[in-house]
Amino acid sequence: MSIEFNSSTDDDDFVEIDAEELAEWLPSEENEEDDVSLSDVLDMEQDDGDVEDDENAYVSSSDVQQNPKQRQRMNDLKKRGYGAVSIYRDILDGAGELSELEDSISALSELVTDYGDPEALDELITLFGELEEDFAESALGMVEEFFVEFATSEILSIGDSNLGESPEQVTIELQQQLVHALSLNMPGPRSALGRIFTAFSENSNFADDPQIQSLSYEFGKN
Repeated sequence: MSIEFNSSTDDDDFVEIDAEELAEWLPSEENEEDDVSLSDVLDMEQDDGDVEDDENAYVSSSDVQQNPKQRQRMNDLKKRGYGAVSIYRDILDGAGELSELEDSISALSELVTDYGDPEALDELITLFGELEEDFAESALGMVEEFFVEFATSEILSIGDSNLGESPEQVTIELQQQLVHALSLNMPGPRSALGRIFTAFSENSNFADDPQIQSLSYEFGKN
């Protein structure tokens, strides 16, 4: 069965539409509640995308990927390490202990090398800029030695399960973070900066970096 529609005043011109095809396009009273609009489809696709993004975030989250023992260890280190700058300022005011500061430095160092924690590195950099050699020589020496050792590392011993990136990539990113901070603010004693920049210049990750080579030469001079 076909239905003929006049498309003009000319009787010979018409469009023929099959009735079954027409029925497919017309809304069905029985299925009105089941009809899905284009906006509904787009909303559902958007929801799917949100779920996928959340799942990716879940997979790449270090806290999620760590086993309970690793997570507990990292949290303990954060409690000991974070706030090292405040501890040092308390010592300056006569209200803190040097041993507590040194323990915080050790914890921050472990957070960087074992967990790739950029916030722990920031804390060490800030502390390095504030420590007075005559007042806290041992603490300053600890940070300096850590930075020198860290600058020579081509890859940190960070487990893949702790990261969303490879240990190699995290190592370079953290080292670039330190290089940027030191070259921008020049904190700490000149002799310490010379040792750190020299260590970076001998690291294959920075062998072709002209800035590192220049800083190593400049601060390495007596």
